Amino acid sequence: MIKIGPVSIEKFSARESELKRLDKIQSDYLSGYRRNLAVLGPWSIGKTSLMLKFIHDRLNPDLFPVYLNLEDGFLKESFFGFLLYSLRNLSLKKESYSLANVGDSAAAIEKEYPQLASAIKHIESASRSNNYLTIMDSILGLPDIVKKKFGKNCIFIIDEFFSLDKLRVSSWMQMLRDHIMLDKYTLFVLISSEIERSKSVLNSEFSLLFGNFEIIELDNFSYHESVDFTESRLGGIKIREPNTVEKMIALTNGLPLYLDILTSWIDENVDLFDWQSFIMMLKEVLLNNKGFLYRYFSEKLRVIPGDDKFQEFLPFVIEVARGNTKRRELKKKDFSYATSNYSMNGFLEKNGSFFRIKDPLFRIWLLCAYNADLMGLKLSSELKEEMLTKEIEAVGSPLNVFVNSGDIENMVTRLILNFDNEFIEIGGKKKQLPKLSSVKTLFQSQNFSVLQAEKAKAGRWLFVVISPEFQEQDAYILLESLKSKEINFNQKIAVMVQRDDSNISLIFKTKGFWVCLLYTSPSPRDRTRSRMPSSA
Repeated sequence: MIKIGPVSIEKFSARESELKRLDKIQSDYLSGYRRNLAVLGPWSIGKTSLMLKFIHDRLNPDLFPVYLNLEDGFLKESFFGFLLYSLRNLSLKKESYSLANVGDSAAAIEKEYPQLASAIKHIESASRSNNYLTIMDSILGLPDIVKKKFGKNCIFIIDEFFSLDKLRVSSWMQMLRDHIMLDKYTLFVLISSEIERSKSVLNSEFSLLFGNFEIIELDNFSYHESVDFTESRLGGIKIREPNTVEKMIALTNGLPLYLDILTSWIDENVDLFDWQSFIMMLKEVLLNNKGFLYRYFSEKLRVIPGDDKFQEFLPFVIEVARGNTKRRELKKKDFSYATSNYSMNGFLEKNGSFFRIKDPLFRIWLLCAYNADLMGLKLSSELKEEMLTKEIEAVGSPLNVFVNSGDIENMVTRLILNFDNEFIEIGGKKKQLPKLSSVKTLFQSQNFSVLQAEKAKAGRWLFVVISPEFQEQDAYILLESLKSKEINFNQKIAVMVQRDDSNISLIFKTKGFWVCLLYTSPSPRDRTRSRMPSSA
């Protein structure tokens, strides 16, 4: 099984806005206003790394950290090791100590900090009999001891808290709820990769408590964060072809894990990075069955819920990977799964009438490696490289590469003409876009374009295409200009390209517009809200 741990403190990159939010939550708590926190995001997105970076660099000395990692169940030595680390930081015994040389942490705590000896013995005794209810009860009682014995409030972090289900801790949710509600000297941080389930629990079982939960939801790096990450990792490598680095960023979709794996390969294997070494890297890491990403994707497929149906589902997935993304066309080919909500462990995205493999590297792996290996095809290295090169070249450019509004206008025009009575999601609701026969530009400026699309039965549709540089004052000027033209439209849509600004959205919504977001890869901070599918 592939095990991916948090990135080292020295290699941590980006996430500055999230760290600032943690600073604010910490500051508010120390000032008497408690907001407990949930850090959510897909597996391997960097949730644990974020919290460890915060604890290491920015935690106020008035707060004592307790960290319980349940990703692989209750690991006694890991828990005691971090607790000993926190205690020695508290007592300034830092000279010769690191988490790597802990040894028997429980014995060290009992010897050096007798105030906690009784609690440690309870946890050890319960651990020997796998009594996880007693273990959790004792661990949740630690903040009270820390407050009484050391005069410190606690920040209590539970990583992958739904794993308490697997440990069969009876009524764990009620136990946790009671502590969150009553332990006023503790700031709770819950971490989870189960995003929707977490939100549901936070809005039900954990709602209306003393100190409601704020959510930090981690997504892939933005384009600029991806560039900064890559530059920091490849500082000593000569880059012959900068567009190769751009293509690598687009392929990773801004996922920190992929960027880490690929930049590590470059750092360890080449002194000069060009197209040839780029292809060599992907062949070794992605196409070779011993490569990290090959094994990573294979393992993720093995743990997909409903794995018994996956072989039946695979032809549909391969067809989507090949670019056949419209539900109508997939149904014509008798792919029954075209009507299902099967997300394939988050790899498959359904948006209205469109399907998409969200992850470019996974899509390429499916087509160039997994599908061929599954069918027993012995493809030559040259043929695999040819297929790989073709798929790489088909991947779009990274975020923020548009030079002017004309580029954006042309892209949206092609999207509009490609719709054929399919649905997109806007504001959580399905909206049908008809097959429009013509698109013309009414007027444009540097920051926006106004397009009119029409067809006899569908009437006249207005599309306002907003560039990333568009400002609030531009919105008022634009809307006044449209009002003066006195043209009636059946529907009005504002397309915000590569940004989401709630104030600008509100201005357009009050004037009867649908507002949707349009992104290309790599994905930005938030891909969960209204958007037009770039696969169109």
